[in-house]
Parts: sequence; structure tokens; C-alpha cells
Amino acid sequence: MTSDSFPEDLGVIACKHVLDDGKPVEVVFHDPDGDWDFLCGGDHSSLPHTEFEIVCVWHLIERQPELARLVTLDPDCLAEPDEDGRWVRSPVQTQATIAGDFE
Repeated sequence: MTSDSFPEDLGVIACKHVLDDGKPVEVVFHDPDGDWDFLCGGDHSSLPHTEFEIVCVWHLIERQPELARLVTLDPDCLAEPDEDGRWVRSPVQTQATIAGDFE
């Protein structure tokens, strides 16, 4: 991403644990299509779509200012805080990559 800040009107996906329960964002995923997920870090694999909402990224940054630094997170990567609170970035292994490993 070439910008040094998120667009003012950028909508991102956030779990209701973050939005309604006040849990901190502990996983940020920038998907290959350019969408962003800001999640609490819990297991979301079995949650229905109704447990997620689209919210302005700046609403989350107001609560956790350090999230603004993740604007440079590459697509198909995620970031999670380590035990010292530093955000660690890593590539995500997609299904296509996993399938390619067995060819």
C-alpha cells in the first residue's frame, strides 16, 4: 500500500466481540482483494455472518491508535501483537498455496 494513512471513509470488517463487547483488535488481515478484517483473535470459523459488521477503520483507530501503523500491511498478510505488544506481520498461506505444495 502506498499511502501512509487509511482513507477516511474506509470500511473494514470487524467482529462484534470488538465492536459490542469492547475486546481489543488482536488480528488484522489484509486480504488479496484489498479488504481488511479487524478481529479479536478468537475462533471465528463457526460464527455466522451476522457476528461481523462493516465499520469505518477510524472508529477502531480511535480506540487503538497503534492500528494506524498497519496501513502498510501487504495484501495476503496478517498482523498480530506479540507478548510485548509489538505487531508482527506475516504472510498468510492460502488454499492455493497449500494445494500447490502437494503437486
